[in-house]
Amino acid sequence: MNDADLRPLAGHARELGPRMHIHAAEHVEQTRSSPERRGITPIRVLYETGVLQAGALIAHGCGIVEQDLPLPAEYASTTAVACYPKAHLKHALSPLTPVRELLGAGVTVAVGTDGAAGHNTLDV
Repeated sequence: MNDADLRPLAGHARELGPRMHIHAAEHVEQTRSSPERRGITPIRVLYETGVLQAGALIAHGCGIVEQDLPLPAEYASTTAVACYPKAHLKHALSPLTPVRELLGAGVTVAVGTDGAAGHNTLDV
């Protein structure tokens, strides 16, 4: 999905009221490579396209870095992060979602399963 898709979707979400569910900053490599490709981090993309302002559930968030914490925190009443520690531990992915930092910034963090395809079970 690109910015040209995200902007109108975010506008519709703001107008109609539902929050957006989106995979972003899924891992730190994505966040590291994004500035080289796009000039900004994935969380900054969500901010600049209006996704955070519309309200979002960000899936994974393992690549959310310290300098981006104020962005979801600004919209903490309608934006949250869902982390999937069991799936990430199964696949030995690191780092995990920065739960303490997000909570410290006032952002709600949920725990999910990432689906049976990701780790063979829906058991948290």
